[in-house]
Formats: sequence, structure tokens, C-alpha cells
Amino acid sequence: APAVMDLLDLPLVQLRFDIRPEERGLLRLWVEETRICWGIDGDDRVRQGVPAFEENSWKAGLDRLLLGYALPSEEGALFAGILPFNDVEGSGSQSLGRFLEFTRALFAMVRDLQRPRMLSEWSESLLECMTRFLAPDEDLEQESQMLRAGLKHLAEVQRHSGFETPVELDVVRYALEARMTPGEVGVGFLTGGVTFCAMLPMRSIPFKVIALVGMGSRAFPRTQRPAGFDLIASHPRPGDRSSREEDRYLFLEALLSAREKLYISYVGQSIKDNSEIP
Repeated sequence: APAVMDLLDLPLVQLRFDIRPEERGLLRLWVEETRICWGIDGDDRVRQGVPAFEENSWKAGLDRLLLGYALPSEEGALFAGILPFNDVEGSGSQSLGRFLEFTRALFAMVRDLQRPRMLSEWSESLLECMTRFLAPDEDLEQESQMLRAGLKHLAEVQRHSGFETPVELDVVRYALEARMTPGEVGVGFLTGGVTFCAMLPMRSIPFKVIALVGMGSRAFPRTQRPAGFDLIASHPRPGDRSSREEDRYLFLEALLSAREKLYISYVGQSIKDNSEIP
């Protein structure tokens, strides 16, 4: 239950299913009061290696909510072995309808994604899932495009490699997570606004203004403290890596890349005794 409700807390999912933020408390209360704990239904629990009981499953809880809305209120009365939940009334019926739409779509997707398929089929299915569950949002358009590009890349991998063996969802998920790491996608770099980044080789592309922040003597250039058993540091040779030499090169790159202004700042006074820091 917490996993499903956490998914419903995502703003893009709420927009897609027209669920207002103030409704989340009511929906969580329903889930708690109907004692929904885990498992879609009995069949889902069989797939997870346990007996096919439906008590405290999503099906049992949603059946209670539906019966509570449909039947007259009779405290403690069972209908077909199900105890109606009697607190669904008024505008809550609309919230219930949207909640049912979300859960039915989610559980149908969960069942569908359990089937192994080829990479191109995974690409198509997961793109459909994005459209079904995530509403468009201008603020997150870049992330959406990155995810779509990652999914389309699956089909390209199959086309170029000729690999047509069906794979499980875990394989696809691992591939997507590896592709979506910040180091791979370069999130936030050259997005049209202010770019914050570390000083890395080949990162200094020409800009009108470049600001180097935190350039204290202890922070830049970096000071190497090699381990006592590091023989390369003890007997350096031409071509060995040097952090200090790299930083000299990075500073030169930044200087050459600043087209109009170069701004350098550092902490100039100690927070302990106000003494000057070079």
C-alpha cells in the first residue's frame, strides 16, 4: 500500500488522473481504514509464492469502498461476504472514481510488465506507460525528453545489435538506470540559463561570463598527499598524472573561455578568529 500511495504523491501522476493534492489525505485514510496492506489480489499473491488469499489485498479494500458507496448504510452488515465501507459519500464519490481509475490502470500495467519481451517491444510499452501515467509539464520537459530518448535507445540497440531474445523488466530497468546517471546525461549543462559545474578538463566552453567560486589557497590548486607506499609519487616520471598541473591547465582554460568577464571569489577571512586567508 505505501508503494502505491507514494506513486500517487507524484505531481505528474496526480495531474494525469485529475487528483487534487488535498484529496491525498482522504485516499490514504481510506486505504488505512479498509486495511489494505499488500498484493493486488489472490492471483498476484500466488505469483509471489504465497497462498491465494485476498484478505487485506487491494481488491478486497476497493470492493469494500465500492460497496460502501453503492449500498445503503447498515452498520456491520455483510454483502456476499464483503463488509461495505460506509464513509464514502458526497463529493467523495468523485475522488473514489478517480482513485479507482488510477489503481486499475496501475495494476493492469503491473501485470503486463511481468511478461518478457524484446527490447523494441519494451521501448514501445514503456513509452505508452509514460503517456498513460505522466501528465505533460513544461518544468520537467527536459527530464521527460531524456527518459523518452533512453526508451527509444532500447529499440536502437536491438536494431543495431540484432539481439532479439526476450528479456525481463529487471534487465531493462538496469539499462535505463545506467543510462540515466547524471554523469551520462549531463543534467543542467548548457540548458540556456546559468550553468553550475565542476572544473573538469574540456568542460570550459566559451561563455560571456565565467565565475570561479571558492578559489581559496587550500582548495585550488589541489594539494596532493600521496600514500607512503605510492612509488609513482615518490619517483615521478614525465607523463605521470599531476593534480596540480591539471588545475593549472583548467585555470588557463577558464581564462581563455571567458569572453567578457572573469569573476573569481574566495573566502578571505577565518570563521574562527577573523584572520586573513590567502
